Amino acid sequence: MEPNNDAAEHERFLRWAQLTCAGEVAAMVAHDINNAVTGVMSYAELAQMDLPSWSEAGTYLQKSLDQARRISNLANHLLMISHEAAYVPVSEDIRGSLEAACALVQRRLEKDAIAFERRLDIADARVVADSARLLLTWLGLILAARSGLLQSPAGSFRALQVSAEPMRRGESAAVRVVVDARADAPPPAQFLEQLRRAETDGPPLCREAMLYAAARAHVARLGGTLGLRETDEGFAFEVELPLSA
Repeated sequence: MEPNNDAAEHERFLRWAQLTCAGEVAAMVAHDINNAVTGVMSYAELAQMDLPSWSEAGTYLQKSLDQARRISNLANHLLMISHEAAYVPVSEDIRGSLEAACALVQRRLEKDAIAFERRLDIADARVVADSARLLLTWLGLILAARSGLLQSPAGSFRALQVSAEPMRRGESAAVRVVVDARADAPPPAQFLEQLRRAETDGPPLCREAMLYAAARAHVARLGGTLGLRETDEGFAFEVELPLSA
């Protein structure tokens, strides 16, 4: 284990996020990166307190690693789309920060997160929830900025409310993450209508709808679902991801 090196790297990319983003946006990004890392560290320590046989440990470790890689791939895919299409300015520092967060989560799992049977579902749900929270917060920021909700850090856009909970999908375990974009005024009706077209396979009319359609397709390839619903204060994304392939 290399706790000192990991801690230094963690602090470095948190500083990048705080310096590159402004105001509340920086706080949200840094907070979610922190959750993704410290969450893994916490239950990794719990798992080490009562290990099963090495064969069982290897089985559970592999399941956790597989899930972490799938979530990391999804995060990197969405980051690549947002960065290359320049939906919002994404500096190399911020891009590096988010990619480093995914890599650090996976590396901590490789070192520590051996989940034994009675804690497997809880541990896996936390890994998925923390990672999904990070990538969906970023997706929410992109679409909120383009819809006009995010006029400035202190403008009409108030917050992204994020929640996560373990759940069941048929016979398998899953996790649901909701990202709720709230503002003092609702987003333009035309913007939401264009996103809805992406849900029905209609021709996207804007780049935002293309991003949303690509995200939905990638989540579907992972065996999950991504949806959008209107709220009184903006809109919300809901994603459900299985805990096993």
